Amino acid sequence: MSNQTTLKSILTLIFHFSTVMVSSVTWLTFSPITYRTADYFNCSMALVNALSIAFLMAAIPFGVVAFYVLERFGLRKSLLASAWVNAFGTCLRLLSTLENISATSRLVFLCTGQFIVASVAPLPNFTPATTAATWFPASKRTLVNAIINLANPVGVIFVSSVSPRFIDQDGKLMGFGLLLPSAVMAVVSALFGSLVMSEPEPDINVERIALRMRKNNSVKTDIKKLFRNRKYVILLMCCGGGIGLYSSMIMSLEQILCPIGYSAILTGLASTTLTATGLVGSITVCCYCDFTKQLSTALKGSFIIVSLGLICFGVVITLRQNIGNYILMFFSLFGFFAMGILPIGSELAVESSYPVSEATTTGLIQQMGYLQGMLLALLIQVTGKPMSASEAARSGSVCQLSADDDDVATTLQTSEMTSNTTATILSTTTTSSSSQSSTVDFAISVCLIAGYTAILVLLLLCCFKPKYKRRELEAEEENEKLSKGETSNNRDELIQKILVT
Repeated sequence: MSNQTTLKSILTLIFHFSTVMVSSVTWLTFSPITYRTADYFNCSMALVNALSIAFLMAAIPFGVVAFYVLERFGLRKSLLASAWVNAFGTCLRLLSTLENISATSRLVFLCTGQFIVASVAPLPNFTPATTAATWFPASKRTLVNAIINLANPVGVIFVSSVSPRFIDQDGKLMGFGLLLPSAVMAVVSALFGSLVMSEPEPDINVERIALRMRKNNSVKTDIKKLFRNRKYVILLMCCGGGIGLYSSMIMSLEQILCPIGYSAILTGLASTTLTATGLVGSITVCCYCDFTKQLSTALKGSFIIVSLGLICFGVVITLRQNIGNYILMFFSLFGFFAMGILPIGSELAVESSYPVSEATTTGLIQQMGYLQGMLLALLIQVTGKPMSASEAARSGSVCQLSADDDDVATTLQTSEMTSNTTATILSTTTTSSSSQSSTVDFAISVCLIAGYTAILVLLLLCCFKPKYKRRELEAEEENEKLSKGETSNNRDELIQKILVT
């Protein structure tokens, strides 16, 4: 690639990253300050929680729509449309801070803006692999995929740091200041993308031509092909399980740790450690994959380490051992390898299912991750065992909150700063409804999740033998160029070979 193409590729990467991050920030805006938000908008906690859970609920139906939009309009138009819809939705949320309109109108503006952003969130979230394949050479794909996927956890850290700063000294929420950053980010991202992606995508790889020739294939046909591909189905279950595992752990972390004496502050630190080390680990593991091309080895190794770590964590929880700050070592190890599963798995899925559209391939994995995450979170809640007062006292439980509303809000705010909204739903419904609610022991839940992860590891190790279809075709194309020189006939034959593989 030329220097100009390389610069434009990097700018496109920045635009895609910013679009995903805007969705993440919009999603989690109210997570660290749920109680203050309910007071500001004069609404119930359930409605505030629904503002964020709407993103998870919208992912499945609108994810299906996203497949068709991406297939019909392509990457460039889909990302630009997503960016401008984000800008419109976030600006609409700003109208909810106007003081000269009724409380009902403010809630209408807020909920409508939130829903608009949620409806287009699948478009940028499903296409990191497409951007990597379209704008970057094969040697950079895994790293680019990882960078874009890291926009979500970066958004979590941003919201956790910024949102609590918009509470004044009297404990009142400054609504306009809270919603302004996401609106500014969305508008700037949309303008930046319009300048960067003003031209059609480049034909860096031969697969771009093959995909254009394959446009008559419907999304329905692609999905059928994917579910008939045994290797892809294995990756769908395992990588979706990895996403679900990470999500469910973040969602329920406070409830798992507080029965054995871990404070909300330490729980928040554990969540931050999990995310921060995940950022470093994902980049490191993906750089290793780009250098060695050993995607399958890296994925299996990451899964094995995560599974072993979960088993050790289950032992600690079962024995009700409070090991203090040493628990952060587990979350460092867990986060370092867990967050690399999605980008590596996405690249392997594209290789195994080639030439099916990358957006469809990775989008299904994302949706399977959302589904498994909700199911695992439900499993944790269902299998929790209520503890008696004496058991809670012996284990050093710090789960019980004061009946005073201010204390409740303050304590929850600390832990919510590094948890997502679904965690808030799970925790606040059990703690704020009654100050005398019993402490729940989730040791069995953690052991069941560890067992499920071990099953996924065995499935991956025993049944998944990857075939790098895309890599083999690109290598063959390169050999054709070197041995015979590139002619239109040779290229047409190669593309036809891709289409019938």
